Amino acid sequence: MVTLFMMLVAAVVHFYMIYIYKNIVLWGGVDYSMSLIHLAKTIMSNSDFTCDEAVNMNTNKTYGFVVSHSVFHYFKDLDYAKDVLVKMIQKSNKKIAIFDINDKTKRNQYHQIRMANIDKKEYKEKYKGLEHLFYEKNWFKEIAKEFSLKISIFDQTFENYPNASLTFNVIMEK
Repeated sequence: MVTLFMMLVAAVVHFYMIYIYKNIVLWGGVDYSMSLIHLAKTIMSNSDFTCDEAVNMNTNKTYGFVVSHSVFHYFKDLDYAKDVLVKMIQKSNKKIAIFDINDKTKRNQYHQIRMANIDKKEYKEKYKGLEHLFYEKNWFKEIAKEFSLKISIFDQTFENYPNASLTFNVIMEK
């Protein structure tokens, strides 16, 4: 039996996986947006979706795969991110996947690309309060080591996605 728990946020648009992975018999997820939770429940009747902050996810029920896509850069700091990742590890009985993680070594490039068509003052005003968190790959390696997990880290390769060259993905396996 294949089960999948998703940290939704922007990943809700990736429900195409329903059609690709028809063997998934139980879906679950958490998101702070009630409208996204409602959409998820509408699309997937056999599901367990909750409206809450990621760090508050319940770990009593486990899933084969726990996935996060384009979520970790919204977290306030590395302590919060580690708390969420630990919960993901507890919630998974096979693999944990975190996709679209901002690479700390490419932080300057990230801001340069976003500022390409606007001046610095306009950029600061437009993105005020919308700071993104950036990660070192080693941060994930240390957590995988702490929990005796296998880890694979690879660069993002989506075509036609401007930030692809600035992000990476992590898969941890028990």
